[in-house]
Amino acid sequence: MIVKNESAVIERCLASIREVIDYWVICDTGSTDDTPERIHKALEGVPGELHRRPWVDFGTNRTEAITLARNKADYILVLDGDMTASYGKGFKRALSLDSYLIRFTGDLDYRQRLILSGRRTYRYVGAVHEYVETAADERFELLDTLTVTHHGDCGVSSGKPQRYLEMLMASFAKDSKNSRTVFYLAQTLRDLGRVDEALEYYEKRVSMGGGWEEEIFYSLYQIAVLVDRHNDWGTGFQAYVRAWEYRPSRLEPVYHIVHRLRRRREFHTAIVFAHPALSQPYPSNDVLFVHRWMYTYGMPLEYAYCCVELGLYEQAITACDIVRARSDVPERALAEANRLRARAMAEDSGSRAKPRQNWT
Repeated sequence: MIVKNESAVIERCLASIREVIDYWVICDTGSTDDTPERIHKALEGVPGELHRRPWVDFGTNRTEAITLARNKADYILVLDGDMTASYGKGFKRALSLDSYLIRFTGDLDYRQRLILSGRRTYRYVGAVHEYVETAADERFELLDTLTVTHHGDCGVSSGKPQRYLEMLMASFAKDSKNSRTVFYLAQTLRDLGRVDEALEYYEKRVSMGGGWEEEIFYSLYQIAVLVDRHNDWGTGFQAYVRAWEYRPSRLEPVYHIVHRLRRRREFHTAIVFAHPALSQPYPSNDVLFVHRWMYTYGMPLEYAYCCVELGLYEQAITACDIVRARSDVPERALAEANRLRARAMAEDSGSRAKPRQNWT
């Protein structure tokens, strides 16, 4: 772990993992608060090392931290101070490979390589949005028995997008052909509200090709989102279709198409897109920014809205029941599913009621 001025959050992080660690290595890169003292207090009784190192960049400092941790334990768990971990009992006993991709909880589903073998040599690549460089013979898999929550409330969060932009621009100046740098430049410019520049770099990432297919898909998807917000619907629709055609297993573009059509009261067209999507499996092997909520309740509710408007009440009830059957949807979505279901049932009951006939 690398830390700096995280006294407000570090004890929460360490409390979440204290029971499963046998040794710890933390590098402080220049705290001016009492972060080091809080670390020692939180981990009292657990052997470990606190190092003080000058800040260089994320890739360099993380590499230094995991190098210091090498051979101190069978596995290294990499966290930031504003993260917490949740895990099942005995999850460590199942570890046998070299590394594991860990899922971050929340509506945005993504994974990072956070569990590394303590016996192998690793290096982080990139000044910011760094990643672990692995050998060709690395044995790894997705791990679901441990998840991480990134709270995003560390002491150095303010001004982060601007700082990241400066670091990324410096990296781009050194190597303009690095597709990962180009992708995260687009992401950061988007976060800063610089839409035209973000679109330029997303398109650049797409045109570069190669590298990670999920990056290309997400670039196409974000192009569509930004175009939809700032241009006419026809152009936005074409951009969503372009993203969907590239990676049809990902339904985020379809969700936006259905949502916009429903808002435009084009219900028949909306359900043509929505109905097949209800039975499409969740892309569980994708690890980059999957918008989980669109799959678990977003699409079923959009379909239910349209079905109610079209008098397809049984279909609306079925869609609502998809949401109601899940235990991982927020109360707001569950309440909306219940409301829509009740309305559909009432409308269905009314449509079936026959007026009394006067027989002679």
